[in-house]
Order: sequence, then structure tokens, then C-alpha cells
Amino acid sequence: MIFNRLVIFTFCICLFSACKQTSNNEVMGYKYEKFTDTGDRKPQVGEYVYFKLIIVDQKDSILQEMTKEPQLPVIRISTEEEQKLNPNPISELLKLMSLGDSAKLIMPIDSFEQFPMDKTLFEEIHYNVVIDKILNEEEQQEYTGMLQEQQLNEWTAAKERRPEVEAVVNARLAEYNNGSLELLKDESGIEYIILEQGNGPVAENNKMASVHYYGALKDGTMFDTSFREGRPYSFTVGRGEVIKGWDLGIPLLKEGGKAMLFIPYALAYGETGSPPNIGPKTDLVFYVEVEKVF
Repeated sequence: MIFNRLVIFTFCICLFSACKQTSNNEVMGYKYEKFTDTGDRKPQVGEYVYFKLIIVDQKDSILQEMTKEPQLPVIRISTEEEQKLNPNPISELLKLMSLGDSAKLIMPIDSFEQFPMDKTLFEEIHYNVVIDKILNEEEQQEYTGMLQEQQLNEWTAAKERRPEVEAVVNARLAEYNNGSLELLKDESGIEYIILEQGNGPVAENNKMASVHYYGALKDGTMFDTSFREGRPYSFTVGRGEVIKGWDLGIPLLKEGGKAMLFIPYALAYGETGSPPNIGPKTDLVFYVEVEKVF
């Protein structure tokens, strides 16, 4: 129920148009620059490469950043036959790199057959990559199994906290409704109270944030919560992937921060609401926890 629209900026296979002839310092016809050369081992066909990724435009404005586990992108190094069927210049660049190397792939905007944003705003897209780990098939299975077990444990723990979170929300709403809750207010009109500021990085624009939430109406009626399944919601802050109240409210916090956000309907679902649970011109209340900032 927090979603406005989902815009995923990705390096996905099959987004690229026909490739040009390749020359020195090019992969599949696209220029690249290597910044470091560790001399460590290179990925082999069939191995899985996890890499840190920062996508920027020609002005170095960050469009997407994935630099921490478990959000690191991964590519399986394909055979020549597989690469012909599903060409991907990032995969080809990774073949030229070693563990720990960093490099940049430069993609002109007309290289994309499809693009999730207004092409006229861009000239080039730069993919800055650093190889974080290289795993063979057995290591990949062990690693993904470990991540899945860790994730399930986190989800279970979050689900068990739902009664505790409900109690916090109901207590604060009671104070709000009787006029005893002291709130801060930002220039957008969002009222809020910081329960814990957190001590990690700020959930600023263009960062990816993983957020647990409990959404309620002002009468205490819950309409949605991540604590039902225990899964936090991840989104890129400031990109319009969620309601505006979240894009403006979540940056008030750092990683580890907790808050109550009182969001006016104009920054939520507006005049029409989001039937059947959220009526027209309905102000919303969110308890939020910024679990991670990537």
C-alpha cells in the first residue's frame, strides 16, 4: 500500500540494441575504463561474479547504487554461445577484470532499446563496477543457502515483533488524538516524531533503503504492514517508487532509525485514496524502521 509507481533502473540483459565493432578498451563496442588491476584471479565460464555497482549519468549524478550485501548484483559468466543469445556488455567487462578490480562501462543513451526514464535527459549511462567475490557452482549454492537462512531468520524475528510494534503505534496514536504528542513538522507538511535516530548512513536521495513499516489510519485501523510477513520493503529514495510522503520522510532517518510519520493525504494517495482500505483525502500514519541503507 505504500507504492506509487515502480521504476527499476537496471542493467538487465536484453536492454541493449545491436552492438558495434569492438576495438581496444571496448567490450561489445562500448568504451570502458579500468581503474585498478589487482592481478588476482579472473572469473571463468560458469562462475558467479558478485560486484558492487553504482550507476551514474554523464554528470556523475547517482541513478542507482548497490554496494552492500545482500543487494549486490550477480552475473554468471556465460559461454560464447550463451552470450550470443543474450548479449550483455557488463558480463563481458567482468571477464576482463580480476577479483577486487574496479572499472567503468560507458553506455550512450541510444544503446538502450528500452529505457525507464526520459531519454532526452541523458547522454550517457556509466556503470561503475567493483568485483566483490567470485564463486564456483558449489560455493554459489553454499552462499545463497546461507543468505536464505539468514533472511528467513530475520523475517521470522520481524513477524514476532508485530504485537510490540502495534502497541507502540496505538500508544502514540492515543497521544496524538488527545493532543499530548509533541511532533516536529517539515516544510512539506509531514509531522513526525523520531523514536530512534539510528547511527548508520542517512537514507538520502538515490540511496536504496530497506524499511519495515506499519501503516494505519488516524483512528488506529491498520491497512498494511511489513511485519505481517516479516519482509522489509526496499526502494530507491527520491525516485518516485513510493508515495511522496515516504520519499520526503524516510530521509529524516539514518540506518537503524525508527520514527512515526504523520503524512497528509496530498503526500499519500491524494483526492481519490487507494480503495478499499484508504478512502479519498485520507491522512496516513506510518511507523517506520530503516533497517538498511545501501
